[in-house]
Amino acid sequence: MFTYQYIDNLDPAEVKKFQEAYSKAYSNPSHFFQYVETGLTHFMGMQLNKCVLITIAGGKTLPLHIDQRKGLALNIPLLNCEDTITELWTCDQPYKTGWTHNGLPYHYYSENVNAVKIGEFILTRPILFDVQVPHSSTNHGTKTRLAISLRFANDPWQLVNGYAEDLK
Repeated sequence: MFTYQYIDNLDPAEVKKFQEAYSKAYSNPSHFFQYVETGLTHFMGMQLNKCVLITIAGGKTLPLHIDQRKGLALNIPLLNCEDTITELWTCDQPYKTGWTHNGLPYHYYSENVNAVKIGEFILTRPILFDVQVPHSSTNHGTKTRLAISLRFANDPWQLVNGYAEDLK
């Protein structure tokens, strides 16, 4: 089962273009998950479905959840990412659905869910991960962490080292 992989073979100019566009785009710091309009429609020739900004205030945690949209996300560090750990889990209980402050559906797990940690990463460089793997993120720093999350029209499996059809 694929969970995540750092992706080091990206075009640095393309990554920088997205970091600059996100730095200039309007965002609301009170929304931890928000769609951001950057005017960019493709990343390295791959059509984008959504561009998302993920915000975690210093000392805060995004609780255990899965993303509403199935598939892979390419996350790119934007600001203060070095102190935030994203943990990946397995859960044997179903998720609940709620709504974020900005009206987006949110699939979360109860605090007392039986979960087993299967991995973790720090977003210090671009990473591709399966957003249907239950995950949580904790910002151990004091500054707000901002991360870019790109969602594609077609999952970019070709970016995964050792890509094969049976990885899906």
